[in-house]
Amino acid sequence: MTNAHVATRIPLPVAAPAPVMTPGLERLFAVAIGVIVLPLYAPQPLVDLIGPSLGFSLRTATLVAMTPMLGYAVGLVLLVPLIDVIENRRAILSMLLADFVALASAAAAPSPGMFLLAAFAAGCATSAIQMLVPVAAGLVGEAHRGRIIGNVMSGLMIGILLSRPIASLAAAAIGWRGAYALDAVAMAAIAVALDRVVPRQRPAAGITYAALITSLWKLLVGEPVRCLYRLSVGRTNPRPVTLPSWPPARRNARRTCRAFVPIRPALTERPFHREFDESIVRFFREHLVGDGGIR
Repeated sequence: MTNAHVATRIPLPVAAPAPVMTPGLERLFAVAIGVIVLPLYAPQPLVDLIGPSLGFSLRTATLVAMTPMLGYAVGLVLLVPLIDVIENRRAILSMLLADFVALASAAAAPSPGMFLLAAFAAGCATSAIQMLVPVAAGLVGEAHRGRIIGNVMSGLMIGILLSRPIASLAAAAIGWRGAYALDAVAMAAIAVALDRVVPRQRPAAGITYAALITSLWKLLVGEPVRCLYRLSVGRTNPRPVTLPSWPPARRNARRTCRAFVPIRPALTERPFHREFDESIVRFFREHLVGDGGIR
């Protein structure tokens, strides 16, 4: 029996097809990110309701809005690197489950301390946004990766814009506890939806959590601007990208690119503080402040 005959009789293993980003899946990722970010900014218009209800003083009431932000910052540094250590789908769903529990605990908090603890945990879990973005980017080739990231991140901007009015309307209708309970229900619904579509992706072997945290510290000391950029976009590859297809997101991308063009050469020269400050002022004057005030 020849080798050719053996080859025809032994079936070769066929690799499973890689998941492909579809328009529906792209919209789901954008909606998921928009929903996840809602509780991060929702407490800001609810301070006057939560403070007197739980017995916060005038000096400590600001912790209601500040604590979730502190939790989010801690999550970016300590939790987002887990996406490079444990299986991606498991990490994302665990974060969403923790977010659900934290929001439900905040809705039922009997004391200021319990509320702040739950709000801090919810802020930490909100960093799941930076886990979803690289997963979405991994479902497409490099040629379309920039467009997908831009469209998915548009859900983040829309969620930030809608978080405060949605929280105010919900609190007016069902109280601030009901608003948090509604956020918890929305988080559970997003977790169920993502559980069906997020693929299982195992990170490369040999990378430890301690090594990732150490490398992040070294990057922060050596290249602070690049480190903050990488934290803001998660694990995405900083390559030149194409602009998103959605017209508002495309215009925002163009504005951002134009704003950062004068900053890049300034960062390579010493001292660069003056040029950097002038670039920021120019960005806010051209894109955020119009002739009649804030746009």
